[in-house]
Amino acid sequence: MTKKLFNYLICVVITLIITILLYGMKKKHVNENTKQIEVNFETENKVKSTSANNTVTSPTLPESKQIISDDLKKIVLNISSANQFGFQRSRNEQFELIAKDKELTIKLIQLFGSFDKLKILFGEEQAIARVKLLDFFEYVKNDYSNEILNELKNIQIEHAFLKKTQGRDFDYRDLARIYFSSFSEDYLRNNLIFELKNINYHTRDNWIIAYAIAHSHPNLLKDRKFTLNTKKLLEEGTI
Repeated sequence: MTKKLFNYLICVVITLIITILLYGMKKKHVNENTKQIEVNFETENKVKSTSANNTVTSPTLPESKQIISDDLKKIVLNISSANQFGFQRSRNEQFELIAKDKELTIKLIQLFGSFDKLKILFGEEQAIARVKLLDFFEYVKNDYSNEILNELKNIQIEHAFLKKTQGRDFDYRDLARIYFSSFSEDYLRNNLIFELKNINYHTRDNWIIAYAIAHSHPNLLKDRKFTLNTKKLLEEGTI
């Protein structure tokens, strides 16, 4: 074998070794990329799966006949708070869903009329529950004014004779405001005496009903004659 041929073979072997090494490195790089793609794909699927599981959907309510105390508690406490930014639409959607069930709506109104039931059902959360229920009554007041009136009378009795009911005077005040606001301004102006009789008004409730009237129809305060007559009416209780 000549020296020239020997050198040539050496070059071929070196070239072959370099090619094999380069191929191995490239294959390893491809495998690593493939594994990374698989990991990314798996992670993406997990994220999508988690997102799908966390998607907020409209709550489903049990049928009215099957509703028990725990159901009422969950329904009320799950209502989004009115002062939470971005929850106004969600809250109204919840109200609409509940309001479609007349029997359920009446149960919630009747529940509010009994402070003892509120304490038993909600415990330390009864104050939060009362606020949420009042928000709901504001939403349905035009369709359920008679039911609200009935419970307004119950609360008035509690307020008069059961002094232990802490904060019940504010419930009475706010529910009276909601009741009065279910009427038009003109109706209340012309039928105030009739409505005061409806709620069994007593002079001890002077400030409560004055507040309710003023905040249900603020424009009525601009009517001086109405304001003076109402003030005298509430103070004297001559209805």
